[in-house]
Amino acid sequence: MRRALLKWIAAAVAAVPSVPALAAPQACSIGAFSLPVTMDGLRASVPVKVNGIDTRFWLDSGAWFSIMSQAKADELHLELKNAPAYLKLYGIGGSFSPKVAHIQNFTVVGASLHDVDFLVGGSDAGNGLSVRNLLAAFDTEFDLAHGQVKLIRPDDCRKTAMAYWAKDKPYFTVKLLSDRDEGAVHDFKLPVQLNGTEVRAEIDSGAVTLISRHAAERA
Repeated sequence: MRRALLKWIAAAVAAVPSVPALAAPQACSIGAFSLPVTMDGLRASVPVKVNGIDTRFWLDSGAWFSIMSQAKADELHLELKNAPAYLKLYGIGGSFSPKVAHIQNFTVVGASLHDVDFLVGGSDAGNGLSVRNLLAAFDTEFDLAHGQVKLIRPDDCRKTAMAYWAKDKPYFTVKLLSDRDEGAVHDFKLPVQLNGTEVRAEIDSGAVTLISRHAAERA
């Protein structure tokens, strides 16, 4: 599924004409694919179609695989199958064995993807979650205040200041951390300090701000 999703997003971004980056040398150009988002409380959601049915899914940068609740699968009239017996998912409320829902036609902002699988399970009665590796495959710009998340494809922009929104105001950059091999999907993790103690934080668009007990005790 991941390969198909990345191929679809790559095609969508490639279809957008490259435009010169603001305040950048002519050699630098970017292509951008914008996802319209609406805030459902503290969660960002995007409009999608599942087998022709209009609905909304949460845009979750912390989810490693697309997942929806049993209630959402029932609402969309999706047929469920058993996931591999060894597969278990863990969350704040404990663990569970998920089901698998197969979607024939999945559409977002006019682009369609066929034969997409979602994990199904858990007690959350909310919307489905979109997967992190879609966001990590490109430069991802969260502009939730203006109702959009942009997937950006930079071309020859390594020496270009991409913070066009800062204009003449100061800004800073932080290198993302990853426990995985180079070239693998990032986890949107970055180093922060709490009371002078460095801990790892994760940018998770699908969660409220929280801290583990271990990190709190260290800080």
